Amino acid sequence: MGALLRTHWHPAVRAERLIADGAPVRVRLLGQDFVAFRATDGRVGFFDEACPHRRTSLALARNEGNGLRCIFHGWKFDVSGKTVDIPTEPPHRCAALMRDVPLRHYPVRERGGVIWVYLGDASDVAPFPDFEFTALPDAHVEVRVAIVHCNWFQGLEAVLDSAHLGVLHRGQLDRKDTGHVALTQGVATNFSLASRHTSPRFEIAPTAYGFREAALRELDDGQTFAKIREFVAPYYSFLPGFPEIQSRRMLVAAVPIDDEWCAQWCIYYRLDQPFEDGEIEARWQNAGPDKNNFYDRREGPSTHWGQDRAAMAAGHFSGFPGRHIYEEDFVVQEAMGPIVDRTREYLGSSDKVIIHTRRAMIGAARALQAGRPGWGRPSSDIDYRAIRACAVFLPPGQAWQGVDARILGPNQRTT
Repeated sequence: MGALLRTHWHPAVRAERLIADGAPVRVRLLGQDFVAFRATDGRVGFFDEACPHRRTSLALARNEGNGLRCIFHGWKFDVSGKTVDIPTEPPHRCAALMRDVPLRHYPVRERGGVIWVYLGDASDVAPFPDFEFTALPDAHVEVRVAIVHCNWFQGLEAVLDSAHLGVLHRGQLDRKDTGHVALTQGVATNFSLASRHTSPRFEIAPTAYGFREAALRELDDGQTFAKIREFVAPYYSFLPGFPEIQSRRMLVAAVPIDDEWCAQWCIYYRLDQPFEDGEIEARWQNAGPDKNNFYDRREGPSTHWGQDRAAMAAGHFSGFPGRHIYEEDFVVQEAMGPIVDRTREYLGSSDKVIIHTRRAMIGAARALQAGRPGWGRPSSDIDYRAIRACAVFLPPGQAWQGVDARILGPNQRTT
């Protein structure tokens, strides 16, 4: 599976964490340790963490003069990974030694408030998936990350499992307000349907990049409420929002740190305008203040993650009042254990999307082993900026497959 994942670009670090000539940032991805830094001229470097000389951490290095200088012996490496100075070697030996120093550096892109890295074969770098938000101004994009103690696939499945929305998050959905989002009829319907109709019908349409999936709820007036997700393999779930606010969008990705930890990336963006005053604060109310890890792990398994049984007795469903909605997801993911034993699961029809994704991912890994392209590998033939999720009300007889989220206006109900 690791070989498959390395054929894709990875979100590695929030771009604003890297300051020119500032402290390097340690990054762990796919069980490997790296260091990222912003050079004097603003370029970004991404290396293996260990200095190739004596293996101490380059996170301790001096970041100066467009390169990292190891504090142990002063070896210096520029943004491209080239060794440019070895002060501990005689001058007549430096040139030959510097030419052969094996420091691994990796291709990076800075887009949409994120530093992306490609960890695969440097001679066959995949095209960068330039999602819609990667071309927006900074004032239109908000990026936050949570570090969760579970395998990345548990994180992915929690995002894909929309059947849990009206159960686990019932305490959140029963609130009388929705933060900065006005409680319009469409938003109210979205919330009430998730709570009242906890068994939507799921349908899947494969795509070149992954799949489209619709959670369909039949209404009493004959309409169908369709929440249409776009999934881009192997990580990216474009979440359907509110029917009357099509310009506000969310991407969530669970990315492996190692086998037992993952980074949950949450990218919120607006197509129509910069964020309004207070909009971001309202969306992240009750989340931890650190944008690089907003998951406030106040408790753990020994205290049931701080679950409030008194609140449950008083009517709160999950027992986690006053917590951000994503924290409820993180708790149940961690409560499975760091790596869940899926051979002991008992699945139902509401798990259709999870079953499909598991089969597709395993099939892609086997295809790659056989020398065939992996599932969803980035391609220059795919228009990534056209990928949008949506939530719509469909009249009787209209198929969700024909809905094009790109042409839905802010007040349109269907195409």
